[in-house]
Amino acid sequence: MPEGQASEVAETIYREYPDGIRDSRTTTAKRTNGGPYTFAHRLALETSDTFMARSVISAPTGNVIDDSIPVPVAKEFELAVLKLAGADSLAGACDFKAAIEAYGKLEDSLAEPAGEKPQYRDLLDTIKKRQAAAAQHSIELDRTTEAAASAINDAAVERCRYDLKRLDGILDMARPLPAGCDSRLFALRRHRRIIARRLADQQAFAARRAQAAARRRSCAFATAAEELSTGLAILDGDPPARCGPTAASARAAESELVAVQSEELWKAALATELVKAEAAPTPPEKLQLLSSVLARIGTMPAPDCFSSQRDQAEKLARQAGSDLVASEAAVAKLPADTEVSAAVLQVSAQRRKLMAEETSLQNKKAAEQAPAASAPIAQPPALVPPKIETRPAPAAATAAKTSQTQAPLAAAPKSAAPKSQAAAAAKKSPLQAKPIPKAKLSTPEATR
Repeated sequence: MPEGQASEVAETIYREYPDGIRDSRTTTAKRTNGGPYTFAHRLALETSDTFMARSVISAPTGNVIDDSIPVPVAKEFELAVLKLAGADSLAGACDFKAAIEAYGKLEDSLAEPAGEKPQYRDLLDTIKKRQAAAAQHSIELDRTTEAAASAINDAAVERCRYDLKRLDGILDMARPLPAGCDSRLFALRRHRRIIARRLADQQAFAARRAQAAARRRSCAFATAAEELSTGLAILDGDPPARCGPTAASARAAESELVAVQSEELWKAALATELVKAEAAPTPPEKLQLLSSVLARIGTMPAPDCFSSQRDQAEKLARQAGSDLVASEAAVAKLPADTEVSAAVLQVSAQRRKLMAEETSLQNKKAAEQAPAASAPIAQPPALVPPKIETRPAPAAATAAKTSQTQAPLAAAPKSAAPKSQAAAAAKKSPLQAKPIPKAKLSTPEATR
């Protein structure tokens, strides 16, 4: 070009790799004779691979200038990034102590280049943040591990402490930890599942027993037995759940099961006995069966549940009692009035004898216990046994009078020997028996 003239020049630069070109850029500028001119292009490298920097300069006039130069890239930054990835891997595996140590070493190695190059400064800031996070996670993991060690025995049958509150609190503490820490909490989660299952079985048994108690109070013995059987079967399927208070409750439930099954059997047995009593041919046989039924109902743990059977038995007993009439043979076995009077006189004489002996013994004791004195102490009058005056009823007259007003029960055969009037009166109905003669008692104390 002539001196002092200018011309537009196109300047192109790009990176060349074995697999192609990247970051191609073209600029246009006016250039005059002289120089030299600086041609620069700042690039952000993603890798540390060596590449070829090429430049092409062209103008409307003149030849095209093509130049290239190899550009080696330092490996230090890439190595620093790889070290950061290794420290992150340790933190992800919940080895926070080793991760903190790796972050510290990497931070020390990048302190000098970070003062000159911005990419190193950015990398150093990232390292510091992740190191602080690893330190916090280490504290949380230690606290969680310590709590888990204290709660690991909550699933032991000897302790019988099936409570999820403490384990759930420990798992909540572990939530901020990285996902890789789940392997440390595997045993704790397994124990939680065991405790949850045993706790659910205990609660299901308690609910079944409560339902059985309600059914028993409503006299539904069969349903109550079914509820108790189901509850005990739950504990049989999970023996470790049968411990502590639940074991005592299970023993009580077994006794209750026997009781309700017995009550259900007695309900059927009493119904059968009532049918037998209703079909009995004679009132005595009915009363014999009904007396056993009423006695058994009175001894049941819940007699109110058998109120219908009791009412039916009482109704049948009243009906049988009204149908019960003394037979002639039973009336004939009643003693005569003379025999009854003789028995009363014998008892009265024996009683007078005993009272006389007791009075004599009392007077003797009083004389022995009285203090000695110059003047004799007036003794109280001795008790005199009461005299019993009896007025035997004239049996013959009474029998004659009765025979005039009432017909005899049965006519005696002509060949039989004549009986006394008193014996004939004894064969009357029990409702016509003669009253026992009343004794008149008179004692000195009564006269006073």
